[in-house]
Amino acid sequence: MHPFKVLLYTPLMPLGVPTHAYFSGQQLHVAALPQTLDITQLTATLGGIEQDEWFIAWRNDADESCALKLASTDDLTIFKAHAPALLLAQLKQTHRHQRFNKTLAAALVAAVLLVTCGLWWGYGKAVYGLSTLVSITREEQFGSLLLAQLETEGSLAQTGPALEAIKHIGAQLTLHSPYHYQWRIKTDPTANAYALPGGIIVVHSGLLAKMANANELAAVLAHEVQHVEQRHALQNLLDNLGWGIAVMAVLGDVSTPIGLLTHQLGSLYFSRDKEEQADHLGYLALTDAGIAPEGMLTLLQKLAQEPQAAPAWLSSHPDSHARIENIQQLLKQHPCTHCQPLALDWDSIKQTPASPK
Repeated sequence: MHPFKVLLYTPLMPLGVPTHAYFSGQQLHVAALPQTLDITQLTATLGGIEQDEWFIAWRNDADESCALKLASTDDLTIFKAHAPALLLAQLKQTHRHQRFNKTLAAALVAAVLLVTCGLWWGYGKAVYGLSTLVSITREEQFGSLLLAQLETEGSLAQTGPALEAIKHIGAQLTLHSPYHYQWRIKTDPTANAYALPGGIIVVHSGLLAKMANANELAAVLAHEVQHVEQRHALQNLLDNLGWGIAVMAVLGDVSTPIGLLTHQLGSLYFSRDKEEQADHLGYLALTDAGIAPEGMLTLLQKLAQEPQAAPAWLSSHPDSHARIENIQQLLKQHPCTHCQPLALDWDSIKQTPASPK
């Protein structure tokens, strides 16, 4: 047995826990885990600002991202000496890209510094530019880190009729998406819903309670999905991280504490242009899926009539009356003659509480 020191990252341990691991044949034993990991489950990869931190990544039985970070260069030496051929081949492949990645990292830092100097005229463009440098795989890792923080609150449902309805509708709206979508219901009385980077959609139970039918749910999902597809959610994340941490994230440091933003989720505002784009493309996604799009209009009208403070989902999406008028125009200009109301027993769905994780 030749153990090497590692930091273990899981959804329950997002900040990393020191432990050790060793190989036995085609199995990896991790002291802090009750089960062994088969080599075919593992992927060796690089991370960190300088692309010099070594990670062993896999997905657990719940399809959640997990990773080990090698603690030092000495531990990397032990790893290389005893790792099976499959992982060693991955290491060689990664080494071929390491010099390129470091050059790219230096170029990106220089570029960001230049952009920072000109933020007074191009801040939005700079955030967009950063987002284009993030791969979908990396974006999904960001989203998984945020989701892991949310799940520590114990208020996210992963079973129940309402969640099954969301998954069913969501599958129709994301049929050809490159993202691997995840859906959650948060037990929260506020009428809200939001998208995390990488295809994670969270709907509050308070918003579900205000919906009259499944078509209104589909409208919310279509809107939030477009915030993912157009990378609005990623851009908001990078924007709110601050430049230093955002650059670190772009360069591959997935251990960056982006979970600090968890308490702000659901209250991060999008620009009017992004909201209009999400409405417009969400409407088209509904019609492409054959789902009657009128639910987008009826839900907005209903929420706009709420007394006193507007519900969270509406108030965090500015210019509600302009949005209503835009959707009315879409209904006139792009009627969907083949669309049908969703055949779901909405009363039963609403009356059955979701089960938390």
